[in-house]
Amino acid sequence: MGTDFALILSLFGITLSPIWQKNFSVLGGATGGMALFSIGIILYVKKPKLNLAVWMNTLSRTVFVPLVIFLVMMFFKVDRSVINMTTMTMGITVAAISTIFANQYKVAEQEMASTLFLSNIISIFSMGLIIVFLKI
Repeated sequence: MGTDFALILSLFGITLSPIWQKNFSVLGGATGGMALFSIGIILYVKKPKLNLAVWMNTLSRTVFVPLVIFLVMMFFKVDRSVINMTTMTMGITVAAISTIFANQYKVAEQEMASTLFLSNIISIFSMGLIIVFLKI
């Protein structure tokens, strides 16, 4: 949801004050390590199983969403640097928080853990292709 909100702010040209930017930078720096730690624990407990739902979820998040975002932003003639940053951001692997929520609420735990695993593998290639395609 955070990347969706950030996308909307970017599309409307809204920027945050330096104080808020610093707060989000500090928060973003801390969450990366915690997410990696959580991913390790979850994947140790829930062994990945690849099925059609996992593949569809992963490919939609790592390939389809960045492509649609890119095309929409090109249609609206958004600044190229914003297009590049947004496309890269939307192509980032599935967030650990969705897997944590799935485990907390006991809904699709295996699928989300598997999606998390597969999206990390696929994003190595999809992010590389985005970089090459956008000439970043």
